[in-house]
Amino acid sequence: MMIYRNFVILFMIASSFVVSQENLNRDLCRQLALNYNQDVKSANLETQSATAVKEASGKDYLPRLDFSANYSFIGRPMIVPGVVTMQQNQYNVNATVLQEVYTGGRISSLVDMNESIENMARENIRYTEAELIFATDNSYWKAVSDFENLTIAQLYLGTIQKLFKVINDKVNAELVSKNDLLITEVRLNDATLSVLESDNRLSISKMELNRLIGYPVTKPISIEDVVPLDVDGLDFEALIERAVKQRPEIKMQFQKIEASKYSADLTSSEYLPQIYLGANGTWGVPAPELGADADFNYSFFGSVSFPIFLWGKSSLEVQSQELLTNSEQEQYQKIEEIVTLEVESSKYSFDEADKRVELTLNSLKRASENLEIMSTRYFEGLSPILEVLDAQVFWLKAYLDHINAKRIYQVSYSALLKSVGELQVSSN
Repeated sequence: MMIYRNFVILFMIASSFVVSQENLNRDLCRQLALNYNQDVKSANLETQSATAVKEASGKDYLPRLDFSANYSFIGRPMIVPGVVTMQQNQYNVNATVLQEVYTGGRISSLVDMNESIENMARENIRYTEAELIFATDNSYWKAVSDFENLTIAQLYLGTIQKLFKVINDKVNAELVSKNDLLITEVRLNDATLSVLESDNRLSISKMELNRLIGYPVTKPISIEDVVPLDVDGLDFEALIERAVKQRPEIKMQFQKIEASKYSADLTSSEYLPQIYLGANGTWGVPAPELGADADFNYSFFGSVSFPIFLWGKSSLEVQSQELLTNSEQEQYQKIEEIVTLEVESSKYSFDEADKRVELTLNSLKRASENLEIMSTRYFEGLSPILEVLDAQVFWLKAYLDHINAKRIYQVSYSALLKSVGELQVSSN
């Protein structure tokens, strides 16, 4: 009865462990990473801040209303009999309405500049997300390939173990030399170590993936067991033209140029006429005509200012802003060239990865055929055991090369999408 109870407890623990493993695919990992990543959250907060600044600058178009209150006590008020009698307690409440009529385009330039900064922040979100998605893809396919590597390493170990048992039986029957058994035992030890190393690499890969998606690094997760070769279709026409239109780095730099232009307009506006109109209302003591009782008074005012001569300061400051704009335009050309190079390089890398998959698959087929032939020849007594063991190693290497080729293929495809500016959660 005790043995049965212990078995039930162990079964429940094992079942809960399996259930606790969450099934993940690449798209889910992308979304989890975007929801968790601090850089993405920071970029979103910066965009919200830029939006608030832009909206705040637009409020300058509206009239400004100010309130103020003052109180003072005069210990020895001035008194001129029949002329002036100053009150000891003086207080007033003021309300002022101020409307900017003309500011040389300062408000519109400030709003436009802040809008460009907001657009830059939005493109920075896209840039940050694309970088994160690519890193997540890389980590995910690394984990999947490590899982497949572990499966093949276990298959290889199982094959060596079976071969070792067969040879051991032949040695006991004095059909083959013990040397064959010793050589096989060395390969068996190597295969056992390979399984251990593969299992450790898979555990580390899963921990890295967990870190990216915001899970505890030791949380058990379940991923795909084989790296697939299928990818969604990509239109390979006009890749560079699409990249120039879509890449967030280029859009960010364009908005930077626009912000620099508006900054130059903002600088120019400081040296243009400034016209203000306003009204002021006051209630308190002293009242109009220096009355002792609190009363209301009002006034209307206008203001016009225009700088006449500043020793060329205005032209120098405007020239400085224009030079900064030209500098940003040069950077735009540089980024455009870099993007063009990235697209071309990514296309070559993807084509190479595609060819690598084809070649490694062909090598795997040939290695499998060779292993079958060598195994048959050995059991027929036509080949030494070393040739069988070497054939198994060649088969293992060919299989691992093919798995790595599939991983490179998937990562290269993500890199190509990223270079064009089309790497998004909904892309694949």
